[in-house]
Amino acid sequence: MTADRHSVSLDRLERLHEMAERLVVLLERESDCLAQGDVEALMAVVEDKNAVVAQIDRLTTQLPLEDRSPSRPEADRLWRRIRDTLHRGRRLNEANGARIALLQEYNRQSLALLFGQQRRLVGYDPDGRSQVESGDRLLGAG
Repeated sequence: MTADRHSVSLDRLERLHEMAERLVVLLERESDCLAQGDVEALMAVVEDKNAVVAQIDRLTTQLPLEDRSPSRPEADRLWRRIRDTLHRGRRLNEANGARIALLQEYNRQSLALLFGQQRRLVGYDPDGRSQVESGDRLLGAG
């Protein structure tokens, strides 16, 4: 590989590392937005996060094959930094996903209670079968 090509490849790896770091920062901001319940800020962060992920994908596909399994010490160090940063990002993303799943479950339960989706046994019909109240009305509606 020529010195010029070597320099371009290291520049691309540096750029990939910068994007990985940016992704981690956005995932941390996403976590903060989730903790604070700031939906408007969360939507902006998610949009930025998706753009960074697209840039990471693009950068990864632009790297020559020899840079994807480097044998040069500088490139190897950069790949380790990129890998470590992306592992940190994966952990944050998994934690954020778990928090979102929990919030969705709370919302589902709250809506079920609010809209009376809980069915309850209220007695028996003349044939001895259980009667169930459907509860398809708003709580307090009459």
